[in-house]
Amino acid sequence: ALRQRFCEGGDASFVASLRHARPWDSGHGGRSGSTFLKTCDGRFLIKLVPRHEYHAFFEHAPAYFAFVRTTPTTLPSLLVKVLG
Repeated sequence: ALRQRFCEGGDASFVASLRHARPWDSGHGGRSGSTFLKTCDGRFLIKLVPRHEYHAFFEHAPAYFAFVRTTPTTLPSLLVKVLG
């Protein structure tokens, strides 16, 4: 549902972008040491998360998705949009 709302072109466009991604290094490192990928079209940044981080997110996901679903798309936000 969020991909339809936030990704121009919806699911098909999202998947097409994901098919072409390369490792990405921000130059600043990161605390988690996770691997990042950036789609070749520059639309998405993908973070590969370890199992423990996935489970921590999954615990809070319902509240996160409820908040994002009810927030107008025109408001600026520092929250990352989790789409996949």
